[in-house]
Amino acid sequence: MGLILALTLTAVHLSASAALAKEGPQVVASTSWVGAIAEAAGAGAVKVLAPLELRHPPEYDFKPSDVQRALNADYVIYAGYEQFIAKLQAAVVLPQHKLIQVMTTNIPTTLKEETRKLADLFGTQQQQQTWEKEYDAVASKVLAMAAEKGLVGQRAVVHVFLTEFAEWLGLEVVGTFGGGEEVTPVKMADLVRLNPDIVVDNWHNEQGSGIAMAADVPRAVLINFPGHGGTRSLIDVLIYNARQLGIGL
Repeated sequence: MGLILALTLTAVHLSASAALAKEGPQVVASTSWVGAIAEAAGAGAVKVLAPLELRHPPEYDFKPSDVQRALNADYVIYAGYEQFIAKLQAAVVLPQHKLIQVMTTNIPTTLKEETRKLADLFGTQQQQQTWEKEYDAVASKVLAMAAEKGLVGQRAVVHVFLTEFAEWLGLEVVGTFGGGEEVTPVKMADLVRLNPDIVVDNWHNEQGSGIAMAADVPRAVLINFPGHGGTRSLIDVLIYNARQLGIGL
């Protein structure tokens, strides 16, 4: 009887372990952007600390319940610019192997590199590869339609946190703004003199409306963090931004 019980308990444990491996690890992510990267990598259960409705998620101030979430998670993933993560680490001692930093830039090379890195850690390479194929298909379509629409080569004044995305899309970035720098009248005049064809602004910290008005050019307001406009995933963000630029998908 004891042997049967022991074998039964062992089978249950192995079954649970197999299910966990299939679903991926339990992950706590600092923001929706980091969470979307973890999900693309194959994480089975991702709890995002900063609420989706926050316009600028890095400014979130963690709650006591977040401490327990972090302690219970297999991994706590963050980008490095979230002050609340530093405060969280000061409030509770987390094993270093649980803390994983990723780079957040919404261009295919970076996103694929970061999701592959996490997938190797999670053991979810197959899930990541499935996501990567889907992402690549959408990204290729966006690039083709951007060229068809005539966006490639257009002179653009771009919010600094969207520069790499704009360059990936094929825009010629002639000037930048934002990133903690105030758009003063002098700065605005300098940017207008660059004769842009378009202004690419950042919804999380809009500063480009005056520039676009003064230059008499269109303004596209893009996002980095999922949440706004019903977005949830990295592919959602790519499609949303493409549509803001007039690329219909």
